Amino acid sequence: MKNLQKKDKIGEYDLILSIREKQVTETILIFMILYFLLIFDIKPIFNIYINIEKFITKLAINDSKSESKLLPKSLHLYILIVWCRIDRKSFPD
Repeated sequence: MKNLQKKDKIGEYDLILSIREKQVTETILIFMILYFLLIFDIKPIFNIYINIEKFITKLAINDSKSESKLLPKSLHLYILIVWCRIDRKSFPD
C-alpha cells in the first residue's frame, strides 16, 4: 500500500511539473511575440488587419456572384498593395 501511494505522489508531482513547464513555455512565447511586435511597428500591423477585415465585410455584405468570383484575386491584390505601402514607410530612401 505504501508503495502504491508513493507512486501516486510521484505521478502527481510529474503532472504538476509538466503543467508548470507548459505554462512557463506559453509565457515565454507570449513575451517573445510582444517583444517582436515592439521591435517592429505595431500600428501598421493592426491597420492592415482592420483594413482587410473591412474589405472582407464589404464584400460579404454586397454578396453577388461576380464579387464572390473576384474575391480571391482582389484580396491578394489588396494585401500586396498594403504591404508595399508599409515597406515604403518602414524603409525610407
